[in-house]
Amino acid sequence: MKEIKGIILSIKDYREYDTLMQIMSEEGIYSVVGKGHRRMKSKQAPLCQLFAYVSCICHAKNEYATIYTLRSVQMLTYYRKIREDLCKQAIALFFLEAVLQLKEGELFEHLKYALDLLEDSTKPYAAAALFAAQLTHLQGIDPYVDGCVKCGSKQVSGISVEHGGFVCRECMRAQEAVLTVEELRKFRLLQKADYTHYALLESHGDWNLQDLERQLAFLTRYGFLQFNSVELLEKIAALD
Repeated sequence: MKEIKGIILSIKDYREYDTLMQIMSEEGIYSVVGKGHRRMKSKQAPLCQLFAYVSCICHAKNEYATIYTLRSVQMLTYYRKIREDLCKQAIALFFLEAVLQLKEGELFEHLKYALDLLEDSTKPYAAAALFAAQLTHLQGIDPYVDGCVKCGSKQVSGISVEHGGFVCRECMRAQEAVLTVEELRKFRLLQKADYTHYALLESHGDWNLQDLERQLAFLTRYGFLQFNSVELLEKIAALD
């Protein structure tokens, strides 16, 4: 028997009545079969929810098996406040989508920290943007934010994904938007901050989907990641 303590990243139908879950722990990502989880009377299925933090006792046929079978499960953190907020749910799905593409064991700590912040956050887009900024840092693709990336001027006016960071008005391309001082300041803070600075980020004005999308542009361009969950966030933002 093996104990897997981790966060459920995905749940898919498997065989007739089972599910196949991807669970990330500090050791990596495990594939775990939930026997009978598609049956209405399953007692385990309600405990096995996306982005739940769980402790699983699992069995493998032998030491070489790559898929485990769930024997028992205990809910450690349900993240109730995230599940009660549509925007927070979509952001949590973005977290999972990113982790599933990168599949790095060290991301467990980042994912757990981000979910914990999101649970109690009053500005969920700040939590989302900080998580995205941490991913750019982990991949070594941090935007340059200490001046214009092209000429070094400290009088910056926008962000250039193509050139990799801040640009001044003289170096901006026609299709690049001039941003407000507040927007530029928030973007710079994201590149300098870690999770311990989250209270400072939250107190620094309003946060919105655009703050997240500016960060995701670098992950898409240089990290080669795709985020379908952003479409849901755009639909939610359109309702406000």
